Amino acid sequence: MLRILVSNDDGIDAHGIRTLVRFLSHMAEVYVVAPDKQRSASGQAITFGGKVTAKQVEMDGAKKAIALSGTPADCAKFGIDMMKEAGTPPDFVIGGINHGGNAGADINYSGTFAIANEGALNGYSALALSVTNRKATHFEFICEMIPELLEVAKKLQPGSILNVNAPDLPKWQIKGVRYAEAGICGFNNKFERVMEENLDSEDEEHENKPFSEGEYKYNGEVTDGSVQPPNTDLYCLANGYATITPYKVNRVDNGLLAKLRGLSSDSTMCIIMDVQGHTVSKVRKSEKFMGNILKLAKCLKILELPTLLTEQFGHDTEPVLGELKSELHSFEKLDKVDFDCTSSPDMESLLQSHKGKRIVLAGLEAHIGILQSARSLIEKGYDVQVIKDCCASKQKDDLEEAMKTLRDIGCTITTLESFIYDEIGSTTNFSYRKVKKVLEA
Repeated sequence: MLRILVSNDDGIDAHGIRTLVRFLSHMAEVYVVAPDKQRSASGQAITFGGKVTAKQVEMDGAKKAIALSGTPADCAKFGIDMMKEAGTPPDFVIGGINHGGNAGADINYSGTFAIANEGALNGYSALALSVTNRKATHFEFICEMIPELLEVAKKLQPGSILNVNAPDLPKWQIKGVRYAEAGICGFNNKFERVMEENLDSEDEEHENKPFSEGEYKYNGEVTDGSVQPPNTDLYCLANGYATITPYKVNRVDNGLLAKLRGLSSDSTMCIIMDVQGHTVSKVRKSEKFMGNILKLAKCLKILELPTLLTEQFGHDTEPVLGELKSELHSFEKLDKVDFDCTSSPDMESLLQSHKGKRIVLAGLEAHIGILQSARSLIEKGYDVQVIKDCCASKQKDDLEEAMKTLRDIGCTITTLESFIYDEIGSTTNFSYRKVKKVLEA
């Protein structure tokens, strides 16, 4: 049976979390660790160096429920440790159901999102669930989304989060579900002076000075989502749709990182595609293929050539092999769902930052991902080379036909040695002896 850890930032007595726990109890063992009081807008804060108090409480549908005197992130950390220590680690970590939306920029302050983020940081599938009203009463629609959300979350790469928002409407009034980008903002907010009563004229003059000494309160109004771009969560929610927005724990700007690391230089970029798990064992001459791929990786490390590893996402895929990653000095990683790696938004930013026009392809499978990616790269104006002995397919005919087609569409078909020595150019290159030793091993 599934095991699910649930927390929130509205406090353990909130209607949203109790509704969620009762619903989940029909499909999973539910463990709850939630704040003992309202802790909204706590973000990812933790009680660092301080003490928190845990108290076991009764909750309908929960196998175990703890009220914790800490932040939402504290609760997620505590719950994960508690379940792991008991030998029953969670299959999912869920924050919610929050009273109030967490769309647009709200995630930066949301304790609900922080719970899911904490789960993802620890390698668990994670959801953040919210309904758009501080006094929300309609949780039926978002609860009925959960079975499908769990199925989707299971297929995501570790470190992924589904941020889910629903309007506070009867389920029959909600128009449907939209996958949406994050809106730009969620609130028009500012600090406002708390005015005291019975002030004399001198004090009143002091009170009216902007940001002088005194008490302030952070106030704000929800922005009009209908004026947001139509593909955003804020717009969809304002127009009666529930939204799903995927996030990654890794917030690195891959395009900028590539530029800073030197992908912007006029050089070759090597893309090693989809060398993953059991897929490798299914291709022809897999041992020879892996031997060549690892030699390629070692040479790329020696030459410090910009390298990109792609990882295909699917229901039966496994991660890129660790032994390949360990051989590389540094690399960018691109998660993709399409066979063509250029269709990924992150890939577009990487290509834009790479001023060189030479791209070399290797990996799996030659007649699918390699071929489709090469075709798109050529259409974008790149000089594409394919390292034949560092590519593979399950069938001999597929590999041979792929190489023929790749040559016909304008690719240069090369070999590992030919590519590496072409990069070196001369035996006087200080890297020559190092790569020669690798290639002849």
